[in-house]
Amino acid sequence: MEFCILMRLYCNQSEETMKYSLVFFMLIGLLLSCHSPNNEKDNHAAAIPDGTALRGGELSESDQKKLSEAKGIEAKSVSLEILEEKLKEKPTSATVCYFWTLENESNANAFRELSKLIENMEAGNLSLVLVNMDEPQKNNEVNAMIRSSGIAADFYILGNKKITSILDYEFPKNIPAYFMYSTSDGTGIWFDRTLTYEELYVLVQPFVI
Repeated sequence: MEFCILMRLYCNQSEETMKYSLVFFMLIGLLLSCHSPNNEKDNHAAAIPDGTALRGGELSESDQKKLSEAKGIEAKSVSLEILEEKLKEKPTSATVCYFWTLENESNANAFRELSKLIENMEAGNLSLVLVNMDEPQKNNEVNAMIRSSGIAADFYILGNKKITSILDYEFPKNIPAYFMYSTSDGTGIWFDRTLTYEELYVLVQPFVI
């Protein structure tokens, strides 16, 4: 009934009034069609990291904070004795142990090369262990970094203890450093410089044969 009345009123309008009415209804329709999608798009955009979040392969400060506070992979604080037991108990033929601190600028590249190494080794031949040597106050930063790396490894925090040797092998003066260890016969060797994937692959072969 109401619709019929409105239609009669509309039809009885002058031609000029009808033109204005048509323009008015078209504007209302345009506004309604544009309102909702934009809001939805804005909500999705807010969830996408800013373009400045990653620079040179590093996380922004805000993303580092999110990762440090997130629940997920955490490096375990251990003593030297427990770390040595962990290395000896590995079920694989060999272990590559990477000792590092947050100040090492080569960490991101080292993690990538180690990740590539473990991906290209036959399953069951090699274990990867990352050992952080920073003071306990930096544990959150350490966890944020290992979570962002995506590397498949065991993570430990040895802390900034003064260490002279690992499994009777003299600890190097400089870190980062790699310790390659044979689970089968206890042979070990240190490398106190950053290694490429090609170097890692060649050097680890005697330990996995």
